[in-house]
Amino acid sequence: TPIHHLLNHEYAQNVRLAVAQSGKSLLFNGISQGDEADFLNTVMQSVSDFDSAVIVPLVARGSSFGVLSLARTKDRAPFSYRDQVLAEELASRVAVALDNAQLYRTAQDALRERDAFLSVASHEIRNPLTSLLGRVDLLLRRAQRTGMDERNVSDIRIIGEQGKRINTLLTDLLHVSRLDAADW
Repeated sequence: TPIHHLLNHEYAQNVRLAVAQSGKSLLFNGISQGDEADFLNTVMQSVSDFDSAVIVPLVARGSSFGVLSLARTKDRAPFSYRDQVLAEELASRVAVALDNAQLYRTAQDALRERDAFLSVASHEIRNPLTSLLGRVDLLLRRAQRTGMDERNVSDIRIIGEQGKRINTLLTDLLHVSRLDAADW
């Protein structure tokens, strides 16, 4: 059946989109002059003097990345069903590679955002923490000079220890973040 009977001109203009959206490949063989050739020239764009074509979707994890369009000139044997299956497998692998590249880029962006957040958060926490730890040291020296009761001195020491613990946790968090970034 001539393909111009199966597909109208509007569909011909959007056949790559239709293949991408439907997830179904198309195989065209024995393309003659006239409407069929004009239709496929529209589809294949810059390829000329061909009489066989296969258009397969690039789909990975349910998402379409586009289509793979292949054409054979008249001096070669036309595409077979086996060629179509091979083109579908190739397209599947290309789509997985594109998907992986997109996932990797997304992960990299997320890591950059996380590192930026941790850097700002660390700075915003360390400034008041440094001031707090300095005040704790001053209070402890003053307590030693003035003979403050042991309960208050113990409370001040606990505040200082917890502040140092927070400081260590921040340092460790930033260190792990930098190690993660180096692994990527």
